[in-house]
Amino acid sequence: MKTSAFAVPEDVKLTAKAIANPAPAKIITIHDAKKSPIKSLVSIKGRVISEEIIRTVQVRGTDVQNKNTAM
Repeated sequence: MKTSAFAVPEDVKLTAKAIANPAPAKIITIHDAKKSPIKSLVSIKGRVISEEIIRTVQVRGTDVQNKNTAM
């Protein structure tokens, strides 16, 4: 089977690059993170003051591992 070359539009290339290598998350304070929209990509900078052991909880009928961390 032989194939021939084809042209990829520039906007498709840019979209593919953005999906494969997204911009880094902006670093915000914990106070601002609590007010950030759900599912927004953020990084939090701070100091861990307590950490719980991992426990299994049920989410919509599926077991999920959860751990609370306080900063």
